[in-house]
Formats: sequence, C-alpha cells, structure tokens
Amino acid sequence: MDRPPATAASNHRCPPALLFPARLNLEPFEKPDAMEVRGRELELLLACARTHLSAEETGAIRGRLGQEIDWTVFAGKAVDHGLVGLAGHTLSQAAPDLVPDEIREALGAIVEETRKTNQDLFDELARLLAALAAVGIDAIPFKGPVLALRAFGDLGLRGSGHLDFLIRDKDLLPAIATLRGLGYERPQQLSGAQLALIHRLQGGEIVLKQSSGLAVGPCTRFTPVTMALDIDYDGLWERAQRGILHTRAILALAPEDDLIILAIEGGRELWWNIKWAADAAALIRARPGLDWTEVEKRARAQGCLRMVLLAASLARRYFGAAIPQPLVALELADPVIESMVARIVTRWQDGATRPPGDRHLSRLRRTLHDGVMRRASCTARNLLVPSPEFVASAPVTRTLKFAYAATKLARNLRALLWRRNSIPPGHTPLRNLSGLFATPELFPMEIDEERNAIAFLRVSREWYRSNVTTNGRADVGAGAEVFSAQVNRLILDLPTTEAGPPAHYILHGAFCGSTLLAGYLEQLPRCFVLKEPNLLGQLARLKVNPPDSMLYAPQQWNDWFKIATALLARAYPSDTAVIIKPTDLCSWMGDLLLNRDARSKIIFLASPLREFLTSVLRPDRDRRILIRNRVRRAKKHLAQVPFLSDATVAALSDGQCAAAIWLLNAYFCASLLEGRDADRVLVLNSKDLFSQPKETLSEVATFLSLTQDEDIRAALMNFTVSARHSKAKEESVPYSAALRTSELAEAERQIQDEIETAVSWAKQVSSSWLSRSPFPVG
Repeated sequence: MDRPPATAASNHRCPPALLFPARLNLEPFEKPDAMEVRGRELELLLACARTHLSAEETGAIRGRLGQEIDWTVFAGKAVDHGLVGLAGHTLSQAAPDLVPDEIREALGAIVEETRKTNQDLFDELARLLAALAAVGIDAIPFKGPVLALRAFGDLGLRGSGHLDFLIRDKDLLPAIATLRGLGYERPQQLSGAQLALIHRLQGGEIVLKQSSGLAVGPCTRFTPVTMALDIDYDGLWERAQRGILHTRAILALAPEDDLIILAIEGGRELWWNIKWAADAAALIRARPGLDWTEVEKRARAQGCLRMVLLAASLARRYFGAAIPQPLVALELADPVIESMVARIVTRWQDGATRPPGDRHLSRLRRTLHDGVMRRASCTARNLLVPSPEFVASAPVTRTLKFAYAATKLARNLRALLWRRNSIPPGHTPLRNLSGLFATPELFPMEIDEERNAIAFLRVSREWYRSNVTTNGRADVGAGAEVFSAQVNRLILDLPTTEAGPPAHYILHGAFCGSTLLAGYLEQLPRCFVLKEPNLLGQLARLKVNPPDSMLYAPQQWNDWFKIATALLARAYPSDTAVIIKPTDLCSWMGDLLLNRDARSKIIFLASPLREFLTSVLRPDRDRRILIRNRVRRAKKHLAQVPFLSDATVAALSDGQCAAAIWLLNAYFCASLLEGRDADRVLVLNSKDLFSQPKETLSEVATFLSLTQDEDIRAALMNFTVSARHSKAKEESVPYSAALRTSELAEAERQIQDEIETAVSWAKQVSSSWLSRSPFPVG
C-alpha cells in the first residue's frame, strides 16, 4: 500500500475498523487490512480498555452494544487479558443501561475487589519502601499498584500480581536482608552462588512471603543480559522524581523513562496480553505533557526505538492515544512495525493467553532491537548465555562457570538438530521412550500442541504426595530441568493397557471433598494417587476448543488421549493400583476412560444440590467468579444436555451458574449409570464421605478390588481421619464433619433466598429429569 507523503499535515482520522479517530493533528494514514480487528467482542473490549472517553467514543461504544454481543466471550477475553476492571468501569460510565444487570454487577464487584487488593498491595509496598529507606536504600517502584495510580488514576482499574521495584547494584544484598527481616525469602533450594548468577543473568529475582503468598521482585536492571540494550540507569536515577502518590511519598521514574520501560516490557513478550498495550496508552493519556523529543532521543540512544514505536503504534491504532506526527511518520516508515502489529492483533483475535514459543519469541525480540549490530549481539547472547533454569539445575563452581557458554551453545545446536522433530528448544529430548512408560518418575506436565510434543519433569514419589494439584509449574519456575518427547514417536512405543496395574478415576462435581478422598486413598499401602494432573485438564479443554492450526487433525486428540492415559496410569513396581483424581473439567470423559482399559473403574463423587450451592455462594469463599468461568468453559457441553441447551450463559445469575454446573455433572454421572459399563461406576454422596470417612473409604476400596491385599485390609482396620487434605490448618487436628456442617448451616442462613431461587430454577429447567439424578437435591 502506498503511504501518503510524510510532509502533509491534516486531521488524522482512522477508518471505522480502527474503532475511533485519534483526535489530533496527524497524517491521514490508512490502516493496512492485515491489522483490522475482527470480532465484536474484541472490538468492544478494545473500545472499553481506556480511562477517559470522548462523546464520540461513548457513542461508538453504545452503537456496538446495539449489536448482538456474546457476553460470555467478552467476559472471557476481559478475564484472560486482565481488563475486567477497566472494561467494567468504562461500561458503567458509557452505557450502564445497555449492559445486562448480572454482567454489570459482576464487573462492578470485580472493580471493587481489585481496588481492595491493590490497596493492600500499595500499603505493603509503602511498608517495604519505608524499611528500605530506613537502611539507606532508595527504590523506584514500577508496574503493579503504582502503575494503576500513575496511568489509570484508580487502584480498581488494573489488577496486580506482585510488587516490583528497582534498586542499585550495591544495594541488592542489603535489600534482600531487609526483605528477609520482613518475612520474604529467596528460593531455599538454590545456593547463594546460584542466586547471584541468576540475578546477574536476568537482572532481578522473586522473593516470597510464605504466610501470605505475596511475591516481591527486587531488580537491578529491567532486562536480562540476553537483550542487547544500553539502558541509561544512571540517567534513570538522576531523572527519578519524588512526589506524593496516594498520600505516600514515592520515588518514581520520569514519565518519559516510564513509557520507554513499558515499551521494553511489552516488547519482551510481543504484547500478547492486551493489558500491556492498554497500560502504554493509559500512561500516554495521563501524561499529556510528555516530552516526545526526549522519548525518541533516549530510546534511540538505548537501542529500543523500534520497541517504543511499536508501543506507540498499538496505543494509537487501538486505544486512541495521541501520538505526535513525527513519531507516527517514523513508525510507518519502518515495515517491521506494520508486520509486528499485524502479528500481535492476530494473536489477540485467536484468543492467545500465553506468549509465543520460546524460540519464536527470541527471534522476534532480536528483530525489535535497533540496528544490525545490536541484533547480532542479541543472537550471540542467546546462543551463549545460560538460562536461569540451567543455572538452577547445576551447582555453580569456578570451573563450571567457564563451561556454561559452551554448554549453552551445545544445547542450542542440539535443539537445531532436533528441530525437524518438533522438540521444544531448551528442553532435553528423551531418547529411550519405551522406558518412559515403565515408572512415573518423569511426570508429564503438558502438551505443546504447536510442536506436537509432551513436556516432562523428573519427580519423586514424595512429590506426588505433597502436591494437592500436580502440574509442575512451580518446580519449573524454581529451575527444574524439563524434558520432552514427540507424540508421533511416543505413540509407536505405547504399551498395551494390561501392561501395568489398573488405573481408577475419581470424577466429581467440585467442592465435594474429592481431594479429601484422594488423600484417604493415599494412606493405603501400594496405592499410587495422582491429584488433578494438568495433562487431563488440558486434554478436556483441547477437546472443546481445539488449537487453531492447520497441523491439527481430529486423530491428533485421540493420540494425545491414549498417550496421556498411558503415562498417567504408570505405577511404581510395588503398587497395586493407580488412582487419578482429575479436575472437574474432566467429568465428561467417563466413557472414554472406561473404554481405554476394561479394568478401570470410576468413583463419581458429588454433593447434594443445596450443599453445592452453599459451598459456591457462601460469603466467605471467592468462588463465584470461578463458577462463572467454569460455566463459560462448559458452554458446548451445556448445549448437548436437552434441558440446558437453551440456557443463555451470559444471562445466568451466580446461583443459576452453580446449579447449571451441578446439573451438568449429575447428567454426566447418570449417562454413565445408563451405559453398558454401569457396574464399573460407584456413586458417592459427599455427605457420607464427611460423616462416615472410614466406612466410605472401605466401600471405595472394596469396589476397586483393593481389599484383596492383606496390607490394605489392615490399613483400613487401623484407619484414622487425617486433616492433610481438609480445611483444617494443622495436620494434627482431625477433620471435623460437625464443624463443616455448622459452617455450611451458617452460610446457608445468610444466602437462603439465593439458594432457594437457584434450586427452583434447577427444578424448573430440568423438569422430570431431576428425579433420575444420581445425586439428591438435599
């Protein structure tokens, strides 16, 4: 497409596909077709992801709301991209009369909850900064609640996960010591030498407060050494401004530096999360006096001008930010920016909720560096510099430090050799795949659907016992080595289903004590129990929402399923049975699991309807958002249930959402009981598990044919109730069914009307079917 001459000045107006005009004197540039936004819900979300609206923008939002909007899709995108608070605030200002009451109220509640959480984080940040200042350490906080206030002016409009601040190199160890005195700890499994080297590689680290789960990120640089930028840290500190923010004295980056750092942060991840682009646009709007000449000058000197131009392009095109004509001209003169924007918007439209693959992302990061020399330097660093994960997996010695570069180069060359087999770079490829199916020492974490490979983690038996949910992400974050194997090679080595002990499954309706039952079974000798393996949950999601890839075929999911169930069914040599408790997302898979192995059996556990509603809706549990997300994911399954197929998910109240999920799980269970393998399904009422744990465990063990083992019979005779997987905070305190009943009764009294309304709705929609439900209403 021919561009207009860069010297012509006129009122810039974007075509309709760009949502709104940018209201400033710029060039009349047309937007390439590749960057058009497709999908009403995404268009609406981008329109709402801004802090202030003009009359024209308000009118455009109202016009879009006059079209048919799938509120479930809209809410899902808002949640996935961290824009719930901002979108809720905008809709409440622009069109409260055009948004369904339930949606508006839910969004408003999330804004208030975000505001409260951010206030707590900001108070903790102020406490940390004061403690650091008391020992003579300056710190510049960024992102998190500080960004929410500086860019959005409201703690409720941007969620925060943890606290980040910049300190000087000389202050790192004193700062860590100060944080330790406040209850924050570095990873205990790493040595001081490993931690020092990892910090040097990535410029920062995370310390965690175990009592609250709050993470704090002290950093001495904004980028890892694999990025070839020359950030002027001395200048950042000299230009930092101390002022009052939300009644607190805070040292903050100069606005121009703040924008540059945001651009670098977004460029590192190729802006796959819309929230980061909205951050940049909000900061630009909040700082109308930005010195754009200085922004360009500093970015050019530091080697990140292309990153800044990309951030400005996204902010201008999709969030209506005012960008000066000279910067727009630079942006449009660089063809890489145009292709990058198109790539980013495509990922937004495809619903990507994670960054591109590591190798792909590394290449794109190199492209965003300014100049051939910087890109070459970035390439060399990525080839030679060890990853933090590699450092964490090996002891740091003087000899090994010299070997890191050679080892990293060897790994990259190996990754290139294995590239045709789709092995993810950075993972150690497994060669003896037949041995992989012998024992569960290598845990299958997840499927890389793009590369058709499965990632593994080396674990111990104690690891399975100590994890209430098994996914391995925390271990990878702590530096554990990841292995991988290609699916089309695994399928060739797949053993017969009778090769090992049988695998049994605990399917459940959520919030019904399934983790408690798994913990009880774990106490029996020679029972190997897996609790919520991520692999099965991922398979359940992929079946409903298959990956958007030309390489994906229906048979591919079948291969994944066969391999996953074979891997999860592995046992240690002395085990009698494997018992798997997947997430409740897998409740629909009962028939498939029974068909996979004729020896498998299913325990289907659920609560009575009233008890389930109380557990979900009770005031002291934040489960309402979770159940709404669960309904959204189950939309295709609901459509297959005769009495739920007409339900409009977006219009359901919280109580109706919970009732719909209960009915769905009851329907899945009833379908199993009406099938040919009904004798391999045992229905359990959670009330029996809580009130009669020993008798219920014996019933389960008998059904699974475990009582043929003398040691298991002895363990059942001597069984004592444990609090390991209960709500009790101390393991020495036995689980109290009476206390649980009392808590539920008190909660039910508080929300009795809401529960009765949900029960009435369930009876109305399910009509006579409810009498066939395997679980009582209660």
